[in-house]
Amino acid sequence: MIKGKTTIELTDVNTGKVERFEDENILTNAIELYINLAAAWCSKNSSTAFGNQGKIIPKFPISDGIIGGIKLFQNTIEENANNYVMPNIGTNPAVGYASYDASDGSDTMRGSRNISETTELENGMQIVWDFATSEANGTISCVCLTSGTGGSAWHTNIYNIGNILATIDTTILGYPVSFDKETNILTTMSKSGTLTIRKYKLELSNLSLNAIPYTFNLVDEQVIEGTTSLFYVRDSGMDFWYTFESSSITGTKTEIKFKKLNKTTFEVSDVTLSLPSIELYSSFAMHLDFAIWNGYAYLQAKSRDKIYKIDLSNSSNITTIEIPACGTANANNYHICPLDNNLLLCNGMIVDNNGGGYVVIDPDFNTGANKFYEFPADSYNGAALFNCFNGDGFKLYDTCNKGGNTSPRYLYIELDHTMLMSINNLETPVTKTADKTMKITYTLTYTN
Repeated sequence: MIKGKTTIELTDVNTGKVERFEDENILTNAIELYINLAAAWCSKNSSTAFGNQGKIIPKFPISDGIIGGIKLFQNTIEENANNYVMPNIGTNPAVGYASYDASDGSDTMRGSRNISETTELENGMQIVWDFATSEANGTISCVCLTSGTGGSAWHTNIYNIGNILATIDTTILGYPVSFDKETNILTTMSKSGTLTIRKYKLELSNLSLNAIPYTFNLVDEQVIEGTTSLFYVRDSGMDFWYTFESSSITGTKTEIKFKKLNKTTFEVSDVTLSLPSIELYSSFAMHLDFAIWNGYAYLQAKSRDKIYKIDLSNSSNITTIEIPACGTANANNYHICPLDNNLLLCNGMIVDNNGGGYVVIDPDFNTGANKFYEFPADSYNGAALFNCFNGDGFKLYDTCNKGGNTSPRYLYIELDHTMLMSINNLETPVTKTADKTMKITYTLTYTN
């Protein structure tokens, strides 16, 4: 087995005094998962497997790629081998991070790899990172290894998506509406008078003896008679799918109408959500500016600088989530997609749906006309992200190039580079201040 140890050294630049802290950690199952996902990708795309195609796969060697990054958290994290999804920034902020390369100094949370002291040991590996006086200041309670890409920022630049997994209505039939990360089952819907619901098994991380990586196998198909027309169907995280119908403002009241489709009985029902008068975007954009997830509705304001979070069980309970306004260049890149750990993907940002914080994924999203996740998209003509689905160690993105849902739609895949490869809760929290530098040495050794 592999054993991990963290050594943190704080050096006071004024007195030269050195404080030293040592703790041991557990490795998570994310390492094996990440390697399996990368192996599947390499098998499917052998001719370009080790290129930089959208940063879809980790950099090799493993010490630079799969375990090449580090993240420092303010609070502890449950030490569980299956607990590898990065925590929500609103409840457990990242204090610092570092990757396999050097920081340019512009990010005060990011440190640099110490190349000279990073070395192979007789029975393992020693990886070292340095943080200057201006970097990673705060209280550190947990240190985690992550991928080299994942250590370059609080959250990976998810616009670096480099592989088309499927062409919708060609590779798979029907529009994706939900994905089960436990079974890798993708559910799609297509309508032509009746409604056809198909379930496809994605062969990816848990491959059988005769499986071909990155393929979809049809495992179930149902034709539902007499179902009314549904448009832009999306998952709610509960026992129904939904689709936006219309919005209207009368006096001081806003009404949102949507349809619910029961996942078991396939019964369709009309629902009206009554709210205080709020300014929303156009009805067309509302198909994607409107999301329902785990008992809450999310609506994007017309000004693009806030999201309204509405409790479906009590519509008077409304939380306003402030976000930076979306620039005119990306005005058509509308979407709200729920992610893991109470996060939302919205307008090129990852947003804490409790209002605790956000991170801008693409620093040029306010000015770059074609920066929408680096898809081959013309954002002036309505490129849109219809759905984002969480997988186990990866995400799926359902998107089109332009013009509503009439242009070709594709399913992209992105490995989750931010997975936690190890968890090391410090026995005593360490506080770094601006008068101290910090060196973190992570030693991984093989034991019997």
